[in-house]
Amino acid sequence: MFPTLKLFHRINCPDNRPPQSTCSRDNCLFNHSQPKPEPEPKPKPRENGTQKQKQSVPPTATSSQPKVEPSEPLKPQPPRIDISKTMTSSHTFPSVRQKLLETLYQEYLKLYQGLKMSDEQASEAARRDSLQEELDCLRASSQKTYRNAVISRVVKIRKRASESLSAFQSLTGTTTEFDQLKQAQQTPKS
Repeated sequence: MFPTLKLFHRINCPDNRPPQSTCSRDNCLFNHSQPKPEPEPKPKPRENGTQKQKQSVPPTATSSQPKVEPSEPLKPQPPRIDISKTMTSSHTFPSVRQKLLETLYQEYLKLYQGLKMSDEQASEAARRDSLQEELDCLRASSQKTYRNAVISRVVKIRKRASESLSAFQSLTGTTTEFDQLKQAQQTPKS
């Protein structure tokens, strides 16, 4: 079975040591080929015109690197989960968390851009709120309920976008903060 599938063909034989093979197995499963020496790259022929140009350039100009400035400012990227911190403290795989975090970020970004915020403000607020929202979901759920908890938060964010926000003072914040603000404004003051 193993010789026909060549499952160990990529692994060098532990008994095969160059310059001579000491492998005593009849049908060894491992690779016994010697590494092929790589041919040296041939130098490209240079034209006389390019050498003259290099000689005419002052030595100080060749040592400095030209600075390239971006034509557009860098846009804030979606938040990332620090894998080194979450490997021991999280009940959910970091890849799953990252995917759902990006979903939360995109929903918050749509919400805040619809509120006539600048792109930079919307990105920063979406980044902050999506990270906090994801952490709240992680703390309040188990491994089996985490995904559904995040999806229910996404639905709340979408409903929040359709509500009339003119009556509320704060336009940004997690769904929990927004619900608390909404309840505080709806209760009559005595």
